[in-house]
Amino acid sequence: MKLSLFAIGYENHINIFDINSEKSIKTLAGHTKSIEFIIRISNIIIASAANDLTVKVWDIINRTCLTTLYVNLTIIYFIIKLNKNQIACGSGNGVIKVMLN
Repeated sequence: MKLSLFAIGYENHINIFDINSEKSIKTLAGHTKSIEFIIRISNIIIASAANDLTVKVWDIINRTCLTTLYVNLTIIYFIIKLNKNQIACGSGNGVIKVMLN
């Protein structure tokens, strides 16, 4: 895969840019509110956490959402990869959720 930059903002989608050409090469859409965090799981898999209280796991080559994890938190403050199969996210009230992807 080309050297890429993942961009988020107030939008509910992820833009993937080719760093060399500075052009948007892919868009991943599926969240219903703004995306706050993105983490890389592997060379072709990323996860995103949004204000719709979901974490989505994406195949960036095929531009598909592999799974949607519904998080019962008031707001997602962080998301981290624990290992190959687990993601954790936490909220401001001290609750941490560990999920299998």
